[in-house]
Amino acid sequence: AFSVFLPTISLSSDAGREVIDSPSTRTSGLDEQRETREKATLTVTQNLFSGGANVASYESSSKQVDLAVLGLDTAESSVLLEGLIAYFSLVRDKKLLDLAARAEALTKKQLNLENEKVQKGKGIALDILQAKSRLQLAAQRRIQFKGQLAVATTQFTYLFRFRPVLVAGSDTKFELPQIPPSLDDALKIALTNSAALAAAQTTVDVTKIGIDSAESGFWPKLDLEATVNYERDAGGVEGIRRDWSVLLKVSWTLFDGLGTYYGTESARSNYAASISQFDASKRQVKTELISSFQRFQIAEQNKVLMENGLHIAEEIVSAQERMEKAG
Repeated sequence: AFSVFLPTISLSSDAGREVIDSPSTRTSGLDEQRETREKATLTVTQNLFSGGANVASYESSSKQVDLAVLGLDTAESSVLLEGLIAYFSLVRDKKLLDLAARAEALTKKQLNLENEKVQKGKGIALDILQAKSRLQLAAQRRIQFKGQLAVATTQFTYLFRFRPVLVAGSDTKFELPQIPPSLDDALKIALTNSAALAAAQTTVDVTKIGIDSAESGFWPKLDLEATVNYERDAGGVEGIRRDWSVLLKVSWTLFDGLGTYYGTESARSNYAASISQFDASKRQVKTELISSFQRFQIAEQNKVLMENGLHIAEEIVSAQERMEKAG
């Protein structure tokens, strides 16, 4: 991209037989002039002013590199997030299934105790029905979590190309960053570190530079050109000719069929569209984060409720066992 600021060097040459039939040759008594010509021209051109096109091209190329890096970061983040979700979903569903299985076993044990109490004449049939209802709910939760674990296992196998080995009592050893205490803190971190949002902002910068590039067509072009020329028997002139020149050249397109005007309008429309896309990306990041934060809070509450329910069921069974032993 920096090449637009450097001079261009070109060399052109030719050699061969040249035949000239002109009024001057005929006046001199020759029907035609035949010579073996040689010619070489070296030209060095340095642009001095391009209406901002060179600067815009260089800045746009730099932004495109940044955009490519951000695209790679976004892809890596997406793959990493997908893998983490698959892994932790597997761990979560395995723990939920274990808790549900324990709760079902305790509820079944409680039902057996209620049956024994009724058989001994110390209980009522309503307690048995209530215990059966609780057992039914516990079995439904176990089946639900078993299905979720099967789905999580399939997703894990698809991503990592091997089936996970679920070891009872295993726990993750990943040290993940602490979850922000509030939604506002989480939003601030997400808006600052989001690679997708940074890519959208870079796209806005690129389209803004595109306006400068399009508007450069309204300005003249100024070039400094140095030329060195060597000729031998060329153009009907016998002998060797050497010449050089240093010229300041100006070119200005005064009318191009409104192409520059409409090109500028198109660049401005692209800039406005990129701003709208940036705002949409920002709203999407906020929406996804709010939804994820809410799901996390609900999951934490469900975890606490399930653990409390399991402890209560254990205490009930323990108390009933003590009562049975006490007679």
